[in-house]
Amino acid sequence: MKIKIILPFLVLFIFSGCESYLDQVNPNKITTETFFQTESDFTQALAATYTPLRNPNGGYYNVRSIEIRNYRGDDVVVRNDTEDQYQTYLFINSPNNDFVARLFEECYSAIYRANLLLEEIESSELSADFVNEVTGEALFLRGINYFILAKEFKDVPLRLTASQANEDFPLAKSSQAEVFAQVESDLTKASELLPVEALNQGRATKGAALAYLGKLYIYMENWDKAISTLEPLTKSPYNYSLVDDYAKNFDLETEYNSESIFEVTYEKVGAATGRWGEENSNTMMTNPINRIFACGDLGGWDICNCSPKMLDIFTSELDKDGDYDIRARAGLAWNYPGCIYYLQPFTEGVSSSNQSKIYVRKYTYANYFEKEIVPESELNVRAYRYANVLLFLAEAELNTNDKTKAIEYLNQIRDRANLSLLENSSTTDEVMADIIKQRAIEFFCEGERFYDLRRWGLLETEISNSSEERAANFQSKYSYFPIPSKEIQTNPLCTQAEGW
Repeated sequence: MKIKIILPFLVLFIFSGCESYLDQVNPNKITTETFFQTESDFTQALAATYTPLRNPNGGYYNVRSIEIRNYRGDDVVVRNDTEDQYQTYLFINSPNNDFVARLFEECYSAIYRANLLLEEIESSELSADFVNEVTGEALFLRGINYFILAKEFKDVPLRLTASQANEDFPLAKSSQAEVFAQVESDLTKASELLPVEALNQGRATKGAALAYLGKLYIYMENWDKAISTLEPLTKSPYNYSLVDDYAKNFDLETEYNSESIFEVTYEKVGAATGRWGEENSNTMMTNPINRIFACGDLGGWDICNCSPKMLDIFTSELDKDGDYDIRARAGLAWNYPGCIYYLQPFTEGVSSSNQSKIYVRKYTYANYFEKEIVPESELNVRAYRYANVLLFLAEAELNTNDKTKAIEYLNQIRDRANLSLLENSSTTDEVMADIIKQRAIEFFCEGERFYDLRRWGLLETEISNSSEERAANFQSKYSYFPIPSKEIQTNPLCTQAEGW
């Protein structure tokens, strides 16, 4: 059985204000004034602050947001199954897109909860150690949610108080640089307060805060700060390392392994109905990612497949034994000699009409379950892996003209994949080309590709090489999502994103 932080729903914490009637306290009505009393109260509220990351209909690490994060790159092809996700794939989405609006709302829901926690814990009389514990995690969660918003929408309102007063809601957007500055502040403070070892599996740590902070610096192209922030994660007191078997990053038995820096937790609890409903006390803590990727002949939904272009990247270099890259074999299933998919030969389980497709193995149970597709997945989503630290360090070192160190980090990734190591005689351009390639392969369908291409200035070129229809639709404005219409309608000071 998995040991995880349980993330309950708190009606008070999420929805109630601080209203009072005739200054009398109703003992049957919980308010912020009566709730935040004990360590247990704060622990429950803190748990609820993690919940928006994995809420079914908009959580950044649940299926709908995983879809729209991955579908905008050049590494997948998508079936016309659900209009909102297909619009993002084709670059015809609008400010009315429900999937995007839900993502926006979940981020601000988490931010509101974090703000409320920070305000209440500061005025509490609880122990200093506990105050630091709650403050560190709340800052971490606020920081990564603002990082998500700035990464997806660019300029967004910066809300730093938990007010629910109508007069406080109108708020102009802050620039992406201003939001990034807040993220930097939050994650820096969080890293100073959080423990090296998680208090419970699934909770934030010092290493997780530094990892996201280093990623922020990569996006800001502040290479020196990226190095000074990420390099400590490669040594004591941290024990991060690449797992020997790449596939162990995507199964049940090896969750919270040495490569995992931050995971979003899932477990088979909650109602089996209302998959796309609102958050409540019995909301499912599972997700259907496995069915999105899996073959229809085996019970999946067959919505998202690897693109032929991406397969070419996967298979462009054989390993030292003459086999396909282990990341291709562990991450994909396609019609090649010896391919086993759901514990049977690919050509036996997949109908002839589907055998030209390239299926995604990650998060699908394909490597160790019988033929039947599990209806709901309890596989944790590995939000941040140590492999990302190594490749970010390689990129940062290369950009500070230390090619030797860049190759050292890059070769750790290549070595795990049983590829020949790069020589120090490799040119800077060759090293950068391999960083681009290794990131494409290593993080296929993990929500990195689109953003990597955008920050490298390669997005339009690579989209133009993906499909004629998508290339014809793509404009620079699609580099970011528009501000959802609901925000524009209810927040008179918020203006729409450029180009929209």
